[in-house]
Formats: sequence, structure tokens, C-alpha cells
Amino acid sequence: MNNASKPAAAVFILLLLLFTSAFLFTSCETEDSKLCRKVTYNNGELENTTDWVEYSGWALDNILDMEDVKIGDRITRWECK
Repeated sequence: MNNASKPAAAVFILLLLLFTSAFLFTSCETEDSKLCRKVTYNNGELENTTDWVEYSGWALDNILDMEDVKIGDRITRWECK
């Protein structure tokens, strides 16, 4: 790397860190959020579940808008609290 490209590389790295930190520190703290998990029931009995994860914004809106999926006696749905 020559001396002329060092300042450009430093600016690039600084901008990359700035954008990366903006994505890393975006959280649900400033928005309405809920803990949600996907569950599957078989004949009304809990069969499978994912861990609770915090969702907010458009991701939460998409989850809340999803319909239950029924295949035979199995129903898979999102549960939020």
C-alpha cells in the first residue's frame, strides 16, 4: 500500500465501522416490542417450540399479521407476549 492510499483506506475503515455500529446498536428499546416464538401443536398438545426472541418494528408487524398454518392435526403459529 502506498502513502497516497493510506488516508483513503483509513476513511473507508472509519465509515465501515460507523455503518456497522449503527446496525449493531439498533434495538427495540425505542419501539414497542414483544417476545415471540413459533410453536407447533399436534392434536392440541405442544409438540415443538423455538426460543423466545424480541421483535419490534416491521419484523413484529409481519409476525402479528401471519396466519396459523394447519396441516392435518398440526397447527403452527406465532405466540407473542
